[in-house]
Amino acid sequence: MTRHRQRVAVLAVGITAGHRGVRTIATGFLANVPAVCDGCEVTVYCSADLAADLRDRWPQLDCRIRRMPRWTDSAAGRVLAEQVLGVVTRSSDLVINVFNSGLLFRRRPQLVLFHAHMSVPSIASETAAVVGPSGGSGGKAQRYYERAILPRLLRASDRIVFATRYIAERARDDFDLGPQQVGVVHYGVDPKKSAESPPTPRGDPYILSVGTLFRYKNYDSLIRGFARLRADGERPVRLVIIGLDPGGEADRLRSLATDCGVGDTVTIACGVGDRDLVEYFERASVFAFLSLSEGFGFPPLEAMAYGLPVVASDRMGIPEVVGDAALVVDPLDVDAVAAGLARALHDEDLRLSLQSRGFDRVERHRWTTVAKEYAAEIRRLIDHADPAASALRASTTAGRPGER
Repeated sequence: MTRHRQRVAVLAVGITAGHRGVRTIATGFLANVPAVCDGCEVTVYCSADLAADLRDRWPQLDCRIRRMPRWTDSAAGRVLAEQVLGVVTRSSDLVINVFNSGLLFRRRPQLVLFHAHMSVPSIASETAAVVGPSGGSGGKAQRYYERAILPRLLRASDRIVFATRYIAERARDDFDLGPQQVGVVHYGVDPKKSAESPPTPRGDPYILSVGTLFRYKNYDSLIRGFARLRADGERPVRLVIIGLDPGGEADRLRSLATDCGVGDTVTIACGVGDRDLVEYFERASVFAFLSLSEGFGFPPLEAMAYGLPVVASDRMGIPEVVGDAALVVDPLDVDAVAAGLARALHDEDLRLSLQSRGFDRVERHRWTTVAKEYAAEIRRLIDHADPAASALRASTTAGRPGER
């Protein structure tokens, strides 16, 4: 008896160029859809620019892509569109939402990839206690959504995959999720270099940091630590901070750099495109990531892929991500920050060790490896919903070499 190809609907609604972190993760996931959803008929619903990006970068991508209208790019439009798509995709065997929330009314299993650590109440409160209420983004409507709607959407999901154990445990407690609903899969990254790659010609040395200019990213401590480094005699080095600026933080940070006496050696760039960002990574000497609040923290892993020694914060989910491949410091201790930056710049043995361990870390986080973990989550839901499909798959794979 021939069975139909199982149908998987992937909702990537509202992911635009303004969501760099989520977009990087979503494109990595979607590019591996054939491996993740092996043998399934996949339809992706996404913004027009994300659709164009997918087709440009992976023209052989084996899935249908449905472009969503522009009004779905807003936060409110995304939530509304997702619920409408719950009806449109009712014939699917599985629904995957790659952008945090789920469908309230649905007939089929759904898997949610959750990235919004600042939507977890205890994490948001802890962050606000350190940096104030401006620690994240969003107005009253966003806060209402996170308080009243998001918990219901998550509790209605069969499985929610978080990027670290840290955020999974906090979200499980805050949203009252059952243990069977919670999974953990680290994000993937594609290697950019290897230990055998020829060195990139560098000009004047600079420390690079990348991330949206939110208060909780803790650029204040980075600038003060950099100023301490310069005061201790580190003259040639510069600091380059790159990130979107939704709240007008750039001018305040530039003023802080001036007050610290390093205004002429600190660059804050808010409109850097992907191609230019690659060059910044390739020519940097050290990467610094001193965030106070992260569910995962993708930039350090990205920096390791370019062979950069990383100085990272010891807060929240970051140590789980970087492991022993970064120099971990207290991000609020300016002396520790300055000392960490100095070691990463000048201790050649440490630099080589961090680079080697960083390449190993990236190898373990290859998208091809991560895709298999997502595939296991997807098969788990489909097989639970359709035991006959599970039995059929087992019978057809039992004789394949290497599959047991």
